[in-house]
Amino acid sequence: MLTVVNIEPTPNPNAIKFVVNQPFVPSGSVTYGGPAETGVDPLGAALFRIRGVQSVYYMHDFVTVTKSDEVPWEDIVEEAESTISSTAPVIDVPVQPAAAGPAAPAPADAAEFEKLPPDERLAVINRLLDEEIRSYLAGDGGGLQVLGLDGNLLRVHYEGACGSCPTSTAGTLRAIESLLRERLSGNLALVAE
Repeated sequence: MLTVVNIEPTPNPNAIKFVVNQPFVPSGSVTYGGPAETGVDPLGAALFRIRGVQSVYYMHDFVTVTKSDEVPWEDIVEEAESTISSTAPVIDVPVQPAAAGPAAPAPADAAEFEKLPPDERLAVINRLLDEEIRSYLAGDGGGLQVLGLDGNLLRVHYEGACGSCPTSTAGTLRAIESLLRERLSGNLALVAE
């Protein structure tokens, strides 16, 4: 059974990270945007029964709960902590992988990167995100899923606390884009969906 060992605020005022005593997602992440998405997972379903809960995100050893603006945290935190500590999760949905595609060698420069086939470009991008970005987002109770690369346009989706955080869609997005442009190609552009 999971036990909440720490409750941490996130940069998103509408999301709180509940750190648990043991890893329960072997790799990647699980996101539920509503009760209909929880399938047979009793923990996800139970968290959505709490008034005001809008999304639930699992990763490794934490659960991030995002709430609506109308409901104060005082009405949610204690019940969410109790629910997490008394309900075993059943993860039967496809876990979003932390990184997709085969490992690819780091290109020497932008011209070399742009000559790579699309699947290798995605692998290089995901490896850079793994090394430089994802652990920081997880530290704040969130994550980043790469949806695809269309030419030089990288489509991503923020998860967990990052999903509705004002800094994700502005500052963090631009910082990630800047990193990708600096390290891989000045032609890359990033859009969050």
